[in-house]
Formats: sequence, C-alpha cells, structure tokens
Amino acid sequence: MAKSMVDPNKYQYLHRYCTSSDYYDALKGYGSTMQSDGRYKTLKVLTRDDKNPVPSAEDVNKDLNLNLGLSIDPMNPTIRAVGKLLSDVFSLVEDLLYFVWLCIPLFLRHNITVYAWTIYFNIHKVIAGKSSGIHKDASYEYHAFTSIAWWTRLFPMTIERMRFGLNQIEVWNPPSGKAYTVEEIDCDTTGGKGIYVQINEKPADRVIFWLYGGAYLSGDTHGNLGTAEFVARATNCDVFLCEYRLLPENEFLDCIGDARNGYEFILSVKKIKPSDIILFGISSGAGIAVYIMQEMTANLEESKLPRAAALMCPFVDYTEPQGSLVHYAAHDLIVTQSVYKIGIPYLAIKLGSHENRVKSSPVYRSMKNLPPMLVIASEHESCYDMDVLLVNNARAQGVKVDFAVFKYLCHVFPMLKAIIPEGSEAMDAMIEWINDH
Repeated sequence: MAKSMVDPNKYQYLHRYCTSSDYYDALKGYGSTMQSDGRYKTLKVLTRDDKNPVPSAEDVNKDLNLNLGLSIDPMNPTIRAVGKLLSDVFSLVEDLLYFVWLCIPLFLRHNITVYAWTIYFNIHKVIAGKSSGIHKDASYEYHAFTSIAWWTRLFPMTIERMRFGLNQIEVWNPPSGKAYTVEEIDCDTTGGKGIYVQINEKPADRVIFWLYGGAYLSGDTHGNLGTAEFVARATNCDVFLCEYRLLPENEFLDCIGDARNGYEFILSVKKIKPSDIILFGISSGAGIAVYIMQEMTANLEESKLPRAAALMCPFVDYTEPQGSLVHYAAHDLIVTQSVYKIGIPYLAIKLGSHENRVKSSPVYRSMKNLPPMLVIASEHESCYDMDVLLVNNARAQGVKVDFAVFKYLCHVFPMLKAIIPEGSEAMDAMIEWINDH
C-alpha cells in the first residue's frame, strides 16, 4: 500500500491541547513526527494554561467560513418552515424513491454515483473553487462536498433518512466481490450476529472486530461491508462486522450486550485469541468498543481484552451536550443542526438521569488497563471536545493512545475516503497503525 504523503502544516497530527502529560508519542511515519530510524519521536506538547488558552467552540466558529460563505441563517424560522414544507412534500414519494433506487444493482448505483460526482466536482472546482468550505486549507473535494451536504441541515431529519443514508455508504465503497467467504452470522450459542468476511482461502491470523456508527439510531453491517473489507485486506486481517440493535426501538444496554455477544462469538466459536483481535469502532461504534473493553476490565476479564482498538471520531460522552457537540453542528456536514435535534434527545430519554448518563458514557468510565488505542478526529467536528477528553483521561490512567487530528473536516470524515483526499489519508493512517500493532 502506498504511503500517503501528509503535509504536517496542513494536518495536525500533533495535538496541542493535551492535559494529562507534557509528552506523548506521535503517530509513526507522518509528517515531522518520524525520526530518521523510523521510531516514534517524543514531542513536547502545549498544555491548557494561561499562556496557551484554548479557544471555545464559539470562538473557533468566528474564524470559519460558515454557511457556504453566504448570508444564510439555517436556523431562521422562515427558512426552517420552508424546509419543513419541502420535507413534507418529499415524504409523499420518499419510500417510492428509495425503493426504485435500491432496485438498481449495486455496481450500477456505484458507477452512476461516481460518474455524477466526477462531473460535478470538475465543474465546482472551476466555478466555486474553495469558496464554500469552512476554510481554504480544506481540499477542493471537501469544498465541493460541502456545497452539496450543507443544504441537508435546512430540512428535518428522520431516523428513516439517517438509516437509509448510512446504508448507502456501500454505494461509494462497495464490496469487491473477491473475498473468499462472506458469511451471515446468527449464532445460537453466543447470540452474536453480523457478517464474517474471510479475505483469502487461508484464514488470517488476526481479525478486526468492526462496530459501525450512527448515533445509536442508525448504521448497519451491509452499509459498512465494502469499507470493512478494504481495511481488512490492507491489514492482512479477516473482519467480523458485528450487528447490534438500535435506538429507539431498543435500549442502550441492548447495543452493548449485542456487541459483547458478537465479541464472544469470535472468541468461543471462531476460536480467535484476544491478542489477535483489533477493535475498529466508528462514532457510536467506537463508544461501544471502549465500553465493552471497560466492561471486561470491570468484570476481571482482562484476559479477553483485544490487542488494540482503532477509534474513528468516537462518540463517547452522553451527558448534557456542550462545547463542540453543540456549536460545531453549525458547520459539521454529518452532525448537522437537524441531526443534532433528533439524535441527542433519544439518548437523554433512554439513559434518564444525569448520574446514569455519566455512568453510561465511556469517556467517564475507568480506562485502567485498556490496550493501546488510536483516536482519529477532526479539530472541527462535533465530537472533538469529547475525543480530547477521552484521550486525556485514558493517558492519565496509563493507556497508550495515539491521537491523529485533522483540521476543517466533518465528523467521521475517513468514511468519505472515496470522495475527499483527507478521508483517504486518514484511513491510511488507521491502516498503518493497525499494521504496526
């Protein structure tokens, strides 16, 4: 696999607001962090103090190019009312349009989407350039994506739309069709469900335990299948995409229990040693990944802990929203104001009291004795503040954590690897980290 050439001045792999230690090991092989002998380089980082004040999320927004650079307030009552009206009209034909789209074979949907994007991107690059994204340092591709995705915040979001949208990740990253076996799992013994992908005829020595994201409301194994296969192939692993139940039909602990059942499946049925398992979690899936590891340590099952965990933009704080989760919805292309409005109340309802929300949040639970972790995030995404807290709390409790931070990008941007170069570079970083562990 070719290594991405990352500009250290553009992508901030060295996180400057670390509170738990004056030093940490930066990611191997990226930008200025690599020594001549290829080993990790220990770097001084700035801490939160009076000399290095950390700007609030509100202050950060003041320096960004919000709302496509136009004088549009997406929260204006009139604009919201028009968006609601258009949404209601669309809902009359929504199911039919989804049905027709899904009747088209996946390979054809993929080709249609890629060709349409290619034509659109080249036109946008000439006409709009880098005028619509939140900062000129983001790629031309990200600016083009912003010009499309920004408008979704004007319309009400529904769980059905979230689920359809995340299922269609497969259109951008379809399975290759070259895996040796792709097996649907419904294990009576452990209760584990999901999709097990064996890449080659000979089973791989290691297995990736994949947990999709979607704010606990959406996401599925089939939508993630192509991306998971890509990562597994690049890391010489097989992969198990664990299926877990979603809110609001189910409870928060159902999600956790399903993940534990899936993990037990690869331990007891597939006979994979814990030291040969890598957890890969995306957003809420990353939160589940941390939670089940914490459960293992709390239940004195440390022998079952995986070798390592790669966490993409983890959603790990379920207490009252604050900071980046509130204010970066103004420009995040995934966690928009509309997604925020529907997603956050469900967790509050399901988890109840503040005390229970704290106990349920992985970021506030014990990190002691957890395996090495990679946290990858954008400095300008909704989950940024909680990801900083997760890294700091884990490091303070002795966990080895590598923190890779990009700038000016939305939540779960590595899943956009087919569209934006930053996403491809971030996914390459995750792949390299897994290979190193």
